[in-house]
Amino acid sequence: MIKVRKNCKYAVACVSSMGLRITPENRMAVHNSNRFLLQATSAETNVLNVTSSLGPECLVMTRFVAGSPMAAFIKAQLRARNIAFTGPDVPQGGPWGYRHQFNFAD
Repeated sequence: MIKVRKNCKYAVACVSSMGLRITPENRMAVHNSNRFLLQATSAETNVLNVTSSLGPECLVMTRFVAGSPMAAFIKAQLRARNIAFTGPDVPQGGPWGYRHQFNFAD
């Protein structure tokens, strides 16, 4: 049987890597559309969204790019979904960020 703690601030907490998704409106094909929706998303926060919409407090732990308007957008979207967040603001790390830097040296 699962034991649920009663003295915790958050019902669910998880680590995630947040991203942005740009999709055409109304399920249009990309090449036929000129209007797009911007969404802040990750698989983990989609799961947290179910819990947070029922009332319990949820926390996502992630990193944000310092000074980025996209990081501000992600934070605003998390607030709108009633999901608390924590994590450092880190430098961009190049045009594609740290996630896309590869080291092929031996």
